Amino acid sequence: MDRIQILMVCTANVCRSPLAERLLLAHLRTHGRDVAEQFHVVSAGLTAMAGHPMHPFSERELIALGGDSSGFQARQLGVDMVQQADLILTATRRQKSLLLTDHAWAHPRAFTLRDFDAAMQYGPDVSSVEDLIAVAARSRGLLRLREPDIRDPIEGGRAAHRAAARTIDSCARNISRTLTGLVRVVS
Repeated sequence: MDRIQILMVCTANVCRSPLAERLLLAHLRTHGRDVAEQFHVVSAGLTAMAGHPMHPFSERELIALGGDSSGFQARQLGVDMVQQADLILTATRRQKSLLLTDHAWAHPRAFTLRDFDAAMQYGPDVSSVEDLIAVAARSRGLLRLREPDIRDPIEGGRAAHRAAARTIDSCARNISRTLTGLVRVVS
């Protein structure tokens, strides 16, 4: 079985999307190495600060939540990343819209992190990751979230980074639990 490709997207790829990437990886690993290896999680920015490390405040929050920032460098979103992704999660609806402006064909597998998290929690039982993504796509517009976006903490202080990290961590924990329940580890 091919690994499930998950792409996290934000603006600069130094705060929200690397938090989402690394926290999802950390939560997947809690389900065992064999399970975590079924997934390939990366992040990129729509207008990335390519080559830069994570913002220090976001990195601090990532580590406090059990994630690892080792080796991280911001990357610019490329068409190949979008093509390879089974699931694309953005920090905001505007970012999703901007991504789909250039890659409209990715619409069935592109969601905001919070929208996908909500769709997963209220969707019917499914038996595969592909089915989960399809159910989430069909639920578009049915769920009305009070706060659908994860605010950009880049201009804020530590409290803004902490708030973004906690929201992302909650979504990543829920998503990892659901995804790992749908993969089969073949020995």
